[in-house]
Amino acid sequence: MSSTRREVLLAAAGSLAAATAAPPGSVAFHYEAVFTPQAFDWYTRFETLVTGAFLSPQETARLRTRVPRLVAYEWSSGFYPNELSAVMRPWAELVRKNGRSWLLSDTPVGGAAAEPGKTAFWYDYGNPELRAARAEYLARALESQKYDGLFFDTVGSQQLPGAMQARYAQLHPKLDYNAAQGLFFGELRRLTGNRKIIFLNQGYRHAAHLLPHADMDLTESYITALDGRGTRFRPWDDAAKPWEAIRTPMEQLVLAAQRRFPKVKFVHVNYAAGDAATTRRAARYSWAVSQLLGHTSYTIVPGVPSQERDEIYFRRLGEAKGGGTYRVSGGVLWREYEKGVLAVNTGAEAARIPTTKIEVPGGPDGFVL
Repeated sequence: MSSTRREVLLAAAGSLAAATAAPPGSVAFHYEAVFTPQAFDWYTRFETLVTGAFLSPQETARLRTRVPRLVAYEWSSGFYPNELSAVMRPWAELVRKNGRSWLLSDTPVGGAAAEPGKTAFWYDYGNPELRAARAEYLARALESQKYDGLFFDTVGSQQLPGAMQARYAQLHPKLDYNAAQGLFFGELRRLTGNRKIIFLNQGYRHAAHLLPHADMDLTESYITALDGRGTRFRPWDDAAKPWEAIRTPMEQLVLAAQRRFPKVKFVHVNYAAGDAATTRRAARYSWAVSQLLGHTSYTIVPGVPSQERDEIYFRRLGEAKGGGTYRVSGGVLWREYEKGVLAVNTGAEAARIPTTKIEVPGGPDGFVL
């Protein structure tokens, strides 16, 4: 997962000046243990930075000189027995001592959210002692490590291997896994209050149980995605394959959840590959769609983080005009703001915005006009 990076939407839109401060809500992701000078300069421009774990005190102190909010990655479903940060090793030892009641299996199991070829221990959130101990440990870690929050990856029962789902159902036939995981997040919130950030990955899939306790929630690959060695730009709408387009999952899952939990801030992480021109276009496309929805985004380029850097993330549009929301005509979406018209062209051909003289260049791309 990664987050924020760029600023211009195309030469046709004219040159755009970079802002020196990150806009509110901007989020970036970087999972290296040590930040190079170039990476430090880039990722510390964002309001919120998600790191791959609790970093060393030295690296944390260095980042805190520039980043308003530091959030650490935490796998929600379980842990790999041989891949633990120094901060989390005592926790793993405590879990092993209580393994028969705190875990869904006595031995590591692969599949589902576990990385290919790896096996993991999976938490039994139906156990109240596990929920309380995990929440207490993480709350203490947030304070001692001077972090502002946690990013919980792979939330929800769908992330468990089938055998672990079956085991959970056998142990807790009357307590849904997602409800139990929600009880854990509720306990963490009770311990941390509003001082710390609870940032989920795809909590909207079980919104009633998970989003009451969340400050932020994430989607992945809903706008662009990896396609072999290239980038797939999802169309806005596709009657034949609606769930492969942007509109259906956004409207039926994400925006529906947001209406129920309006305080939750949504971040769209997307992925790109290919030459620099393609990955920059993917960042603009994802950013523009996200802005039209009232959200933020970050585009990750696996293996080539230098191609993630784009001033578009620091573009400030001002207030939206005219009330309502974005408008759609064919493959073009747009909305007028104080400092320009934000448009997305999901098609390859240039198109004119109806009732205006504004022509949007061919895409897929995003533009400030």
